[in-house]
Amino acid sequence: MDIVSLSCYNSNQSLGPQLFQAHDAPGYTPAKIVLLVAVSAVIVFQLILRQVMVAENKRRNAEGNTPREQNAFRDLTDIENREFRYVY
Repeated sequence: MDIVSLSCYNSNQSLGPQLFQAHDAPGYTPAKIVLLVAVSAVIVFQLILRQVMVAENKRRNAEGNTPREQNAFRDLTDIENREFRYVY
């Protein structure tokens, strides 16, 4: 899970109980609208993240770095290990 989705999830978990007010019962329309917008934002962020990963994989392929097993268990981040490819 990426940081944007995690942030949105945590925000929804914190704000959710505050949105369902007694005076909005029984339909709770304002709460449903806010939650629908928040979930829609997560979907948009996921699509953007996918495009970023596709572009980075293309960039790394153009550099000529092919995935190799020798770096599989080294303690490198995805930025340090240029042979790393994102899976989407």
